[in-house]
Amino acid sequence: MMEENFYPEGMLDRDQRTAKIRLCQCSDIQVPKRTRRRYASNCPASIICNIFSINKKTKLSYLMCKRGYFIRTFQRLKHVLLVLVYLTLINLPASYTAPIKSKMFGKWWNNPCDIDTSLLPTDIAVDDFQTWNMDDLINQVYITSSEANRTKEDYAQKTFSKSFDELFVDRSFGWLPALPKQYKEEVPENELKSKTPIELVKELYRYLQVYGVGIDVAANEATPNSADQVFSQKRAELRALLCEFNSFLTAVKILPSCDVTESIMPDHMKRNLDTTGRDTRNYIVYKEYLNCLEYLDQVLKYLKLLQSNK
Repeated sequence: MMEENFYPEGMLDRDQRTAKIRLCQCSDIQVPKRTRRRYASNCPASIICNIFSINKKTKLSYLMCKRGYFIRTFQRLKHVLLVLVYLTLINLPASYTAPIKSKMFGKWWNNPCDIDTSLLPTDIAVDDFQTWNMDDLINQVYITSSEANRTKEDYAQKTFSKSFDELFVDRSFGWLPALPKQYKEEVPENELKSKTPIELVKELYRYLQVYGVGIDVAANEATPNSADQVFSQKRAELRALLCEFNSFLTAVKILPSCDVTESIMPDHMKRNLDTTGRDTRNYIVYKEYLNCLEYLDQVLKYLKLLQSNK
């Protein structure tokens, strides 16, 4: 006679003195079968995997599972690569980036907004001066001047260990514009009255383009972590100002000049300069650039006043 397997089950009373024990045959209990799922996912590929895994695995189910795995792996890898590229770009020193150049239409100081200048009309009448809207340009000049003044002391201290305004006050270069005022001075009123509004704005626009050449050279020669890195910032700020200026001139139908070349700066100012010569050149460009921003601000305010008096 075959022996039957028994096991006790029950619950002890509260005082643990008596026990209600019942003998039960193991064959009476049906234990539910468990199926292990290798992949826990709601994606279509995983659902199909689970359906096929109930029966004998086939080549199709294997390929579907493998495809789902590779899709998820590729998505994770893509996210990792995007993060790495972003971190690389934001930590790349400014000196390692390419100099600012227009995509198709010449140097940035000649075409700061990077538009096709050949499409601009050349035979149109300039708008009446009273209709000129200079508010946006005046605001951009204020922003650019504020930023240039904010960084000048840090640049001077790191380069010369002196205050910015104490250095080379009376020096300039022949290739830089001959402004009718000195740094930190007011422009003479008779100088403003001697030119028409059109002459003043066209002249100032060209002046800024010349400073663009000097600032671009200084920015391109700057070494990593040096004080000259400030010129990369000034280059971007000046380009934004020139673009706003260019938009203003186009709006009032004044054709901006676009023929300022790098050759305006003599070769001996670009090459074979020692550290002292390069630092002196960059400082003078910076100082005269600030002087030009002051001049531009005073001219625009004079033109606004001229509009209101008529």
